[in-house]
Amino acid sequence: MRFISSIIFIILSLAIFFGFTNGRYEKTKDVRLEIARFDDALQKASDLAVLRDSLKEKFNSFSQNDLHRLDTLLPNTIDTVRLIIDINGIARRHDLTVLNIVVDGAADTSSKKTTIGPQEKPYGTILVSFNITTSYDRFKSFLGDLENSLRLIDVDSVTLGEENPITGMTTYAIRAKTYWLR
Repeated sequence: MRFISSIIFIILSLAIFFGFTNGRYEKTKDVRLEIARFDDALQKASDLAVLRDSLKEKFNSFSQNDLHRLDTLLPNTIDTVRLIIDINGIARRHDLTVLNIVVDGAADTSSKKTTIGPQEKPYGTILVSFNITTSYDRFKSFLGDLENSLRLIDVDSVTLGEENPITGMTTYAIRAKTYWLR
């Protein structure tokens, strides 16, 4: 009798384990995996917060003058008025007058190339065209200052007009490209 009751208890305990306990245990495995995913996401969020704080600390270590110079070099927006003022300021240092200024903000010529896949660049370009009437030496000096200015400007083309025989001045038509962050 003792032997039979032992076998009945073993069979009953196996039936309870496979019928009830094992099902509940399998459900806890899914919950454990979900908890592990949440713990991983919390760890990544914590790492990102530390990275954000360190980058914010680095950004705050820059002086306002440096940030202003960086914004002048590669601005976040298209500011055509500021661009014209900058070019006109460089011309004024050489006692020159900028004439016929045309700013074309939709002249991103890089999108005309045939490529496979997206061509989205993190920067945009603006074409600026203007005329200056001056002597060759003053024009070279003006271009040197334009090249050394803080704003990033690439001169695409320079077209020479006819020289005025009375004044000795030549009209130069300049087309330049400048950049901005998108």
